[in-house]
Amino acid sequence: MSEFEISDSTNNGRIAAIRWDILPWAVVLDLDAPVSEGADVLARRVWLVFIDLDQICFSKPQGLPVAPDVETPGFRLPNGVRSTGDLYVNRKSEKTCEFGFTADFARYDEADQLVEGGHRAVKIIAKSLIGVCSVAQDALDDHGSFSYEQRNSLASDLDLLVRVNRELAGL
Repeated sequence: MSEFEISDSTNNGRIAAIRWDILPWAVVLDLDAPVSEGADVLARRVWLVFIDLDQICFSKPQGLPVAPDVETPGFRLPNGVRSTGDLYVNRKSEKTCEFGFTADFARYDEADQLVEGGHRAVKIIAKSLIGVCSVAQDALDDHGSFSYEQRNSLASDLDLLVRVNRELAGL
């Protein structure tokens, strides 16, 4: 994927999974990413692979106490986290970069009613980033996401892992 495509994939995408099991010392954001803006657009499956992960941080929602012994409301995310801004990159040193974007961590109650929405910063410190995506595209459902079966029909984990390994071989 080009730098623009990687950056744009976090704009209105849905983080379906955060994967720790793909590569050692890496984290993978598995996204349902629209290929353009607007209603009824097609989307594809995207993996953003952060190589040599140092840290991943989600900003604390306002009003939540910091003390671990204080009961806090949990965040229930019925169908993933919506990313809401383009990915930015800041080089921190020769060996690390800071990657970041905003995401909507909505909170729902037991009856699936929205209690609180809110954009929060996501920051990832890693050595580098690789982006791979499905060639196939499909329409998102009414909630702006793919089903598990639909996501895997666009590109399986093995398909995307092969593409990641090709990219790593080129580094």
